[in-house]
Amino acid sequence: MPMYVTIPLCALTGATAFMMGALTQQDISYRRIKRTMVRDPYVYQCRGRIFSALSLLGRSTQTEPRHKTGLKMPMETPKPPATPQRRSSAADADVTTTIRDPPRTTEDLTQMTAEQQAETVAAAMLADSRRSTILSIESNDNEEVKERRSSSSTAAALRKLEESNSSSIFELFILWCRAQLHKVIMFMTYSIGRDEPPTTKLSHVADLMKYGFPGMDEIHVYKNFVLSYDRRNRIAHWVCEHLNSDCLAYRDPKTLQKPNEYAIDPNIADMFSPSMKDFRNSDWVGGHMASPLNYKCDMDKFIESYIFPNIVPISRGLKNNVWLRLEHYVRDLAMETGSVYVYTGPLFMPQRITFRNWAIRHHVMGMNTIAVPTHFFKVIISEERDALPRMEGYVVPNADIDKEMDLNSFMSDIRDIEHFAGLKFYDGAREEIMRGPRDSIDG
Repeated sequence: MPMYVTIPLCALTGATAFMMGALTQQDISYRRIKRTMVRDPYVYQCRGRIFSALSLLGRSTQTEPRHKTGLKMPMETPKPPATPQRRSSAADADVTTTIRDPPRTTEDLTQMTAEQQAETVAAAMLADSRRSTILSIESNDNEEVKERRSSSSTAAALRKLEESNSSSIFELFILWCRAQLHKVIMFMTYSIGRDEPPTTKLSHVADLMKYGFPGMDEIHVYKNFVLSYDRRNRIAHWVCEHLNSDCLAYRDPKTLQKPNEYAIDPNIADMFSPSMKDFRNSDWVGGHMASPLNYKCDMDKFIESYIFPNIVPISRGLKNNVWLRLEHYVRDLAMETGSVYVYTGPLFMPQRITFRNWAIRHHVMGMNTIAVPTHFFKVIISEERDALPRMEGYVVPNADIDKEMDLNSFMSDIRDIEHFAGLKFYDGAREEIMRGPRDSIDG
């Protein structure tokens, strides 16, 4: 491109950018003063000229009026509306109209005749006396009337400011663009169609949480389980699921192949969510609090159990032995009774460091510092036919333990689980006698 074309083009672009920036800055200052003038009556009165000067693209300003004495008066600025005053006679109106804007400088007084000066002084004295009388009358008003007057004066100020001749074309253009954009968005939204109410999608929550929520910290609802997520530890507080015999009796052939990686929940921020890198080259593996084998009848539910909020760091020896046997026991109990509700979660148990002092120590894993629990708990609620629900509690250490240990040795009082987990489980009618798993199931 020739030089004689490039230079004018650059100059024109720079001038255009400068003008756009100047207009934008003018509009910003215009809006700030407009907001301040509504809140502060003093600024409302003193910033009138600046306000009218900033409305450079607005309507043309009026010519300056003149006083009846022949003096040139300054441009009238918008004034805050005064509170309603009681007038006893028509003479008050004459005083206010006569003393509209007295001379404000010594030069104006020298230019006036002696007769005009005398009239001005007398009118000023009369105005002062009338002003003091009005103030004494206003002091006798009750608080309710004063509040009504202040609210009416504020509304009048807003109306006067909106109807004033100081609205710029730039501001009106922005308001018009907003209105048109709102119409387009509303048209596109309603043309797509109404969304289904969220209650239809969450109708299964009433069945899953039949025995209540142990805690209410950041609840996440899925198709086959409900959990409470702990952002600080990057794992769940607890997971609740419902097992029934119908789903356990059938297996979809698609569930024979499990996913290679865990899925990320988009409802949890990335900074609070673990990743697959955290589980690589680690002493712990990913364990499921809601086992995928509980949902082998449905491929969607089976895949959903591989989501990160349902995953927790667990010892490899525990996962392949005692924890696996405990999950088998829960499924066998569901096949026997027909319906079982299971609460599963991590525990961080204190350890004695001295004779009188205790401390909670646990490992963290990966760059996202995923907390490794010291123990895990399971609270099982089985609904036996024509009987009260039976509750069982188990606490298992997150370590390599003897795989031949009986599951009865891990039974725990549910009150102890509530104490260390900070949760509250079902407290309704139930069987008081806790029966552990049978030897045939454990063996």
